[in-house]
Amino acid sequence: MRGGRDMRVLVTGGLGYLGGRIVQALAGRPDVAVRVLAHGARPLPSGFPPGVEVRRGDVLNPESLRGVCDGVSHVVHLAGLNQAASRKSPGDALAISGSGTLHLASEAAEAGAGRFLYVSSIHVYGAARTGRVSEEAPTVPVSWYGASRVVGELTAQMVGRDRGLSVVVLRLSNGYGPPAYPGTTCWELMVNDLCRQAARRGEIALRTSGTQLRDFVAVTDIVRAIDLFASAPDGVTGGGTFNVGSGRLHTVLSVAECVRDAFAEVSGRRIPIHVGAEAAAEPPMPHVDITRARAVGYVPEADLREELHRTLAAAAGPLGEDAP
Repeated sequence: MRGGRDMRVLVTGGLGYLGGRIVQALAGRPDVAVRVLAHGARPLPSGFPPGVEVRRGDVLNPESLRGVCDGVSHVVHLAGLNQAASRKSPGDALAISGSGTLHLASEAAEAGAGRFLYVSSIHVYGAARTGRVSEEAPTVPVSWYGASRVVGELTAQMVGRDRGLSVVVLRLSNGYGPPAYPGTTCWELMVNDLCRQAARRGEIALRTSGTQLRDFVAVTDIVRAIDLFASAPDGVTGGGTFNVGSGRLHTVLSVAECVRDAFAEVSGRRIPIHVGAEAAAEPPMPHVDITRARAVGYVPEADLREELHRTLAAAAGPLGEDAP
C-alpha cells in the first residue's frame, strides 16, 4: 500500500490464490501491518509470511467478525467462491458475496476503516459485446459466479452509502501466475493449466480450437492495482468501479504457443500442442476497457514471457500440487 507509515490492512481470503499473493507482497514492508481473516481451523500453509496477524472468522457469522477491523485502515475483501464452487453451490456463493459482504463492510464502517476494496470480476458483464466494455456497461451475468459478484458489489456499495464507508470495486480480467502457497486452487485457470500441462505432461492439449479471445492479466499486475486503488484518495477514485486487465486480447491458442516457447527456453524441449475440434462451451468473454483505471495510474507492466517462466517453474514444483 502507498503513503503513510501506519497502514493496517485486513485481507479476507488471504490464504487463497490472489489473497496469498497480496499478503506475500505486503508482508515485511515497514509501512504496512497485515491482518488476515481466515475461515475455519485449517493450519497456515507452508511459506506463510511470519509477522502476519491471523484472525479466525466466518463472514456469514457476524459475531465471529467482532473486532476484526479494529485499528484497520484498509480492507481488501476477496472472500468468496470461485467459478467451479459457485456452479456447484450457487446458494452459498450468493450468501457469501451478499450477506458475508454486508457483515464485513458493516464491521469495517463501525471500526472507521478508511477504504473498503471489493474485488470483483469481469464475469459480471456476461457474454461479449461489440467493442470494448466500460464500467458503465450493464451487468448481465450468465453464470452464478458472475451473479454472486454483482450481489457483492451492490452490497458493498450500499453499506458505503449508508455508513459513509469509502468503497472501491475492482473488476478483474482473467488472472494467471504462480500461487504463493502449495495446494492453492489456481491450476484450473486457463494460462496456469497450460503451464502445468507443459511442465508435468510434456504436451499441451486444448479442448477447443483455441480461437476464443481473452484478456489475460498477470497476478503481478493485479497486486499492483490493489495497492494503487486501496490507497488512492477518494478525490481520485470517486468511490468508483474500475476494470483491471492487460488491455490486450489473445487467443487461447496463441497463449498456448507462448507457453510452448517459454517451456522450450527453460527445458530445451519443444513440446506438441494438440488442438481440439469443438467450439468453446463457455460464452465469449468481453473485451474490457481499462481507460478509467489508467487515468488513476494503473499501468499493466508484467512481461508475459517472464510470468510464464515463473508459472512453469511453480507448476513443476511443490507449488504445482493440488490441495490434499
